[in-house]
Amino acid sequence: MRYRSVDRSDFTPNFDGRMGDEVFDIGWAEGVLQDKRPYRMECWGFAGSTGVTVFMASEELEHADAAQVHALLEASGVITTLEPQQLSVLHFVDAAGTPCLSISYIVANEDDEYYVEAHPLLTSYRPGSGDGVR
Repeated sequence: MRYRSVDRSDFTPNFDGRMGDEVFDIGWAEGVLQDKRPYRMECWGFAGSTGVTVFMASEELEHADAAQVHALLEASGVITTLEPQQLSVLHFVDAAGTPCLSISYIVANEDDEYYVEAHPLLTSYRPGSGDGVR
C-alpha cells in the first residue's frame, strides 16, 4: 500500500516564542515508518521544555489510539521512551485534503529531565543555521 505524505505547506514556523509563553519552532525531519508510511517530525520549544510532534496519514489508523501509534513509532526506531507520559492522538486534514493524525511528546523539561529520545536528525527551520540540529 502506498501512503500519502503529510502536506505541511500551510505551516509557518515561529522563531521567537514571544515573551516565553508561545511555542517556537526548532526543526523538522522526514522519514518512512516500518509500515512504509511517510512521517514528518517537527521539534518545538515551549516554556523551557522541548517537544516533538509526529505527523502521518491516518489511512488504516483511523481508530488507532495513542498507544498503538506510539508502538508504531517505537517499532520504527523514531521514538524511544525513557519515561512514560500521557499521549493523545489528534486527527486533522492537511493542506492537500489528506486525513492525517499527529502525536506529540515532551522530550525534555526545563530541569533537564528526559522523557523520550527522538532519533531522526533534524533540519533547522532557520535559513543559514545549518542542518543537524540535536
